Amino acid sequence: MNNIVGKLFMPEDVLSKIKSDRAVRRKRRVWGKSRINILMAELLNLKEAGASYADLEFWLRKEKRIKIHRSNIKRAMDKFKLLNQRQI
Repeated sequence: MNNIVGKLFMPEDVLSKIKSDRAVRRKRRVWGKSRINILMAELLNLKEAGASYADLEFWLRKEKRIKIHRSNIKRAMDKFKLLNQRQI
């Protein structure tokens, strides 16, 4: 006869371990700042002067050697404007 001696399965303990592991994975990671944040003043001035996001993308690529898609430029500028509105 085999005597199987082991721990009882406690679903509450297993569930609490799963939840704590998932909370660690869900934690927000900070990767750093965008390279275009330091150029935001120039980008905003160009945009106010009538430049399109494609023009800004071209300028960043040729003048600043930064390869970035125009949708990411728009998203960064929108975020920057939203942050400035909150500070006012």
